[in-house]
Amino acid sequence: FAALPIFWSLPPGLLPAQTIAPGIAFISSVGITSGIVSPWLIGLVKTRTGNIDIALYILAGLLLLSGLTMWTMIPRKGVP
Repeated sequence: FAALPIFWSLPPGLLPAQTIAPGIAFISSVGITSGIVSPWLIGLVKTRTGNIDIALYILAGLLLLSGLTMWTMIPRKGVP
């Protein structure tokens, strides 16, 4: 929970003023959708393979991908 204030401080700092509200709404929509899709994906993979490990590896990979995306897309101030 400690990362939430840091995460939600990013959209106002990165988006133009007229797109802050739609940007936050889009981020929230993606988060809610992932809360629905993740359990479905875990159940689907467990049903097809009989093992939950692959589903957790997929989710971990998606989390890593999202972190790398944020790391590469956020401009660094003061770094040439």
